[in-house]
Amino acid sequence: MFTQDPMHFNLSASLRDAAAQYWGVRTVYTKAFAAGAAFVAFAVSPALSNGFEYGYKKRPHINLTIEEPGGQPNRLSSYYPIYLPEPYASSYGKRRDRSLLTEDGWTLSFRLAAKDSPALISTRLSNNDGGPNFETLVLKDPDGCLDLSHAKPTFDPRMSPPALSPIEDNCPAIQDEKFVLFNIDYDDAPGVRDTYISGGCEGPKRERLIDDPYDEIEGNVVDFRDSNKAYVIKDPTSMFATGSPVGPFTGGAESTFDPTSKLHEDCYGYGSDEDLTSLVVMVNTGAARIFDANLVYDNTRIRNMAGFISGVTRELIDKNDATTVVAHMPIRPRMLTPLTFFDIDRVVGIGDPIPASFDILRKIEDGLAESLTITGAATDADIVNELIALTPNEFKVEIRAVVVEGAAPEFIDDTNNDGRFTAADLTPAYNLLSNEAVRWINIVTTPSLAEERDDFECPPLNFVDLNLNGEEQFCEDGDGTSRSAVRRPR
Repeated sequence: MFTQDPMHFNLSASLRDAAAQYWGVRTVYTKAFAAGAAFVAFAVSPALSNGFEYGYKKRPHINLTIEEPGGQPNRLSSYYPIYLPEPYASSYGKRRDRSLLTEDGWTLSFRLAAKDSPALISTRLSNNDGGPNFETLVLKDPDGCLDLSHAKPTFDPRMSPPALSPIEDNCPAIQDEKFVLFNIDYDDAPGVRDTYISGGCEGPKRERLIDDPYDEIEGNVVDFRDSNKAYVIKDPTSMFATGSPVGPFTGGAESTFDPTSKLHEDCYGYGSDEDLTSLVVMVNTGAARIFDANLVYDNTRIRNMAGFISGVTRELIDKNDATTVVAHMPIRPRMLTPLTFFDIDRVVGIGDPIPASFDILRKIEDGLAESLTITGAATDADIVNELIALTPNEFKVEIRAVVVEGAAPEFIDDTNNDGRFTAADLTPAYNLLSNEAVRWINIVTTPSLAEERDDFECPPLNFVDLNLNGEEQFCEDGDGTSRSAVRRPR
């Protein structure tokens, strides 16, 4: 008969008690951390609690990530997204600066990964049915019978939508599928005509991405809060004052002087994208912000930047075993750059005598106009270099994106009045199909790094008569040539 030694028994019991106490504490700490993480997720991003496939035991239909050159997807914003302040949101909390990028010449990628997608459907209507070609990424099919007869893009209202049949026969009457429509389009560019057959650029989609001309905004045909183009009056006191576009080049408005112009059919610019209509891209800087031609800002809404998507492709199975739609956004000049306005009360480049010291005005976006002094400028090139130094040349831009069910909005309104633009602002009117992806990009402007090999060359500066004294100002070089060497920052 086995008899346990009393001393051994007591020691074992003590160890068991100590182990139980240790693991009990660990369990409490683990539960406390989980509760804290859940609280942070709820507090920082209310979209987590909106009931649209989010929560502790659920994951969104789409795992959305944003990738930039040299960067890695944030592991914390995965299927169970936890939104933390930026210093803690990279590499499991380890502080690691992002890649340093210039203001243009690189590409953002938005990856829509659907790990549980039951099907990817291609529809071709470009021949006899009078419609575009498009794809359907099926996210969910609860009854196991694909009826996508209702999954079709918005067509020109002048045309009857072609009828679509269910993919499978004898499906229940209730259509329970969740899906995202997209078009495979390899390249959209400003000023280059797009076609509806290959890229979905048709009807209301095309009309939505035509730039609103300034005369329609000035004549109140289009409210500046609803316009998809930003303008500034550079010389308000002039009898010929008119609005000048600011921000990235988007291809231009429909020309009333040249009816054959096709620039307006490029389907490129601010608004929801025609190739991936469910994507929302939020950037609260530059011309994505809302302001009138006199620089009066409305901070209650911003423009959707998804219309700058220039290529949409698909991956049948990616490395994570998910069917993925990938949207590429080449970053072009002035797309992400904060707007800075200068009033120097002189024309740069005409050869007028330069005072030893003179005052200028500077206004950065919706900030107050500041009076600054430039001293020691001997040439026009010296003045330009001073202005470049006074321009925000290193900045961090926050990019947020989310996928909604159906067509995305043209604008994002601050519906919860917290002074920020996040996925939470969309939840009153939209079902969210993805997590909210967030990226912070470190950017340095090219003029601040460039050493011009020309005596004088005008950079893209915004000159505005801020003090309304009627002094016309602009930067004029005249030779149209320039070469520069870019210093690599370290």
